[in-house]
Amino acid sequence: FKDRCRCCEVLSAMGVCMSSSLGPSCVGVLGATGQQGGAVLQALVAKGVSVVAITRNPSSEKAKALAGLPKVEVRKADLDDQRSLEAAFSGCDGAFVVANFWEGM
Repeated sequence: FKDRCRCCEVLSAMGVCMSSSLGPSCVGVLGATGQQGGAVLQALVAKGVSVVAITRNPSSEKAKALAGLPKVEVRKADLDDQRSLEAAFSGCDGAFVVANFWEGM
């Protein structure tokens, strides 16, 4: 796969099969409106995987743009609220997680 993007390489290293039906059918992506999460979201959608884009602010312009993409559903969650995360990841059989550990420091 010499034409694979870096995101595909990372997902492959994480055990996500990008070339067969053995991979996840729906992946929850934290940080989907950011650079890393957004790149992963785009790579997954390009491979036909449904994505739940998880964001603190589904009303943001970036989240609205994602909601308009095929195979993408935007859900609201907050890293400080376990129940919101459980609800956001409900039905997902894979996850990509980006956390800003420095927030609140």
